[in-house]
Amino acid sequence: MEEKYITISEKPFIKLRHAFFECNEERYKNRVIVMIPGWLGNIEGILPLIEQLQKFANVISYDPRGHGKSSKPHKRGIYGPMIITEDFAKIIDHYELKESEFYVWGSCAGIEIGYLYYLEKLGPKPKAFLAASPDYKNNTKWWFNILKILPYPLLWLAFKTIFFILNVYLRIHNPSEQRNLKKSKGRIANMDLYPLFRFLFEFIHDYDIRGREEELDIPQIILYAEGDWFTKPENSMKLAQYHPDSEFVNMGDVHRVYAGNEDEVAKFVEKFIEKIESH
Repeated sequence: MEEKYITISEKPFIKLRHAFFECNEERYKNRVIVMIPGWLGNIEGILPLIEQLQKFANVISYDPRGHGKSSKPHKRGIYGPMIITEDFAKIIDHYELKESEFYVWGSCAGIEIGYLYYLEKLGPKPKAFLAASPDYKNNTKWWFNILKILPYPLLWLAFKTIFFILNVYLRIHNPSEQRNLKKSKGRIANMDLYPLFRFLFEFIHDYDIRGREEELDIPQIILYAEGDWFTKPENSMKLAQYHPDSEFVNMGDVHRVYAGNEDEVAKFVEKFIEKIESH
């Protein structure tokens, strides 16, 4: 994979890593899927899915600010919903994508960036959304407003405490999600936590498109987990109601529905795209 970067800010200096993956089939070379990693994600983390999608589309992906090899400024107030979404708009602009020439894939926070991009009319419209575990308001709690103002050392202590309590709770009530939580904890161990905390509190906690769901009026395939603890599955399913070509697929009981199911997910996505393009 060839690493490329675009600079999106000078003060603070921020660059985003991005990559283009060419389709394996010549007949699909005009089809593009833009993939947005979710919280804790990066290009490498979704590479197994990218490799499956390359069978029938070109794929573009990037590391959102604070993630992967993109810049990780230690500064409050620069990880909010509109700032993060404007970063994504700059990726679309960099590749000179045109109206209805591309699809947007995202899981959880990733697709939420895509929704905001569409709702705020920040660039050309995608042809459809390919959404995993989406929601119109994340299942964060009121006390996140307290955590977000804590100094970093206290925040880290609070985070470890919350992780421990959540681990015990999920072990009893949802063992599948507990395994997912343990994997996330393993990934976090080697990451710069400051920007990830800011992204959690400024983007994920503040994201809210309630009352605007009907404006998401393009086709969507929504992959949801029936036992998802982090995203309410009934909310995910609701988001498929606003276009007659939308559909939803139950992918089991774990929030990261695509992890380990990349081949199956790609087949659902390909079938959906073929349906959309047959009209």
